[in-house]
Amino acid sequence: MKLKRNDLGHPVLTADDLPLYLQDDGSELAVDPVAMQATISQLSARVGELNAALSAYGEIEPAAAHDALRKLEDLANKSLIDAGEAEQVRRHIEEQYTSRLQQRDETIAQRDSQIHDLLIKSAFDTSDFLREQTLLLPEMAYVYFGQNFHVEERNGRPVPIARVDGQPIMSPSRPGDYANPEEALQQIIQRHPHRDRMLKAGHPGGGGAGGGAASLHPEDSRPWSQMDVEEQARFIDQHGMQAARQLIDADTRG
Repeated sequence: MKLKRNDLGHPVLTADDLPLYLQDDGSELAVDPVAMQATISQLSARVGELNAALSAYGEIEPAAAHDALRKLEDLANKSLIDAGEAEQVRRHIEEQYTSRLQQRDETIAQRDSQIHDLLIKSAFDTSDFLREQTLLLPEMAYVYFGQNFHVEERNGRPVPIARVDGQPIMSPSRPGDYANPEEALQQIIQRHPHRDRMLKAGHPGGGGAGGGAASLHPEDSRPWSQMDVEEQARFIDQHGMQAARQLIDADTRG
């Protein structure tokens, strides 16, 4: 854009005494220098205000600021993450969590099983009372009475505790303390209505096979190994321990 001049080289003015300028496309533009100066002053003041506001954000690159604003807008419009991808991520996280939760539960179950075997089943396997005073094999006693024993945490350590009808069995030798597995086994069997079938003759409450149990033949019943726990317990109740021993011996020979 340049100032329009007449043939004498003087600026051409409008009727309002404003100079005319020729734009690149050939059109004419009247320019008011006073109004232009006022506009420039206003713009300069505005720039100063903006610079003061931007100084609070430190050295920020305009391109970076623009990119950040664009991303914020994308997030606001929920266009940055595709709905299908978000669902896939959610499922993946859920599967990982479920898998780890299952692994934890399996580890806890395995640990509890090992503790139970160490503290309870081993007590049946090594019981002097079972071996010397009863007709019970340790595995038979465990099938029948193992359900009375549970491992509970006391003072930060696992302790085997036996219960009958929900009530803990207390130690006869240590008043106020829980019975150990050997003491609990003796009390459970001594209280059992069929204790005469379980205890050897010559021991308190014992009467040997009793109830005609010795007359039962192995062929009169299914093999011991094919019975579930409830059937084995019911068989012992009905026929006694000596009859159960016959079935176990027949299983072993077979």
